[in-house]
Amino acid sequence: MLFNNNIHLDSISSTNNFLLSLRKNNIFSEGLYVTTDFQENGKGQMNNSWESEKKNNLLISILIEPKISINNIFDINRFVCLSIFDLLKLYDINALIKWPNDIIINNRKIAGILIENIFSNNIISHSIIGIGLNINQAKFLQYSPPATSMFLELINNFHTHQIKQQLLDIIEVRYKKLKIGYSDLNEYNNKLYLLEKSFRFMSNNKQFYGRIKTTLDNGTLVIYDESNGVEREFLNSELKYIF
Repeated sequence: MLFNNNIHLDSISSTNNFLLSLRKNNIFSEGLYVTTDFQENGKGQMNNSWESEKKNNLLISILIEPKISINNIFDINRFVCLSIFDLLKLYDINALIKWPNDIIINNRKIAGILIENIFSNNIISHSIIGIGLNINQAKFLQYSPPATSMFLELINNFHTHQIKQQLLDIIEVRYKKLKIGYSDLNEYNNKLYLLEKSFRFMSNNKQFYGRIKTTLDNGTLVIYDESNGVEREFLNSELKYIF
């Protein structure tokens, strides 16, 4: 078992920040993961916050040492997204991946991922994988897209410890595939939220309707712009979904 060194905290500002703070400590090595019952300042993509009721959800940051080229940085994003997809599939929950790294069920967000990397000579030496998965929370503030949880989808309470262990096991399997060069690009693309569906997006403060076609190996999203009749490519910070 790769992930066998756990630090659990009752409450912390951010599991990612805490894990990063251990960088100069001998404990900072692959297999370490941090969990908490409550995050005071949970982080999401692009400086967004992450809401989570105490003890009701899974809040975890995992440390790996991928030792892969910076050109393959999106490989990490893909295998983590697919790991959460695999986990939910165990519970007969059909999820989709909202590019680049949100997990969606019935147009509602159930999980988010924040990956922070450490580089050395164009190699990703360490990756901190932060995951927030809504498990037993029943009520949420208003978001776009709205939030959901395993409880709301299945009307059943779950043991967060069991789900945590299942997720770690799945991540380990997919991580080992990554290390031997397995490409999960087609898997990721086949599970994209809104694939080939007309939707409203915004880029450079201009809205347009388009259809998601695919992602490239480096994580670039390809959208067919219905207004101009051309395919356009976007990086994460260049595009916003308009719900």
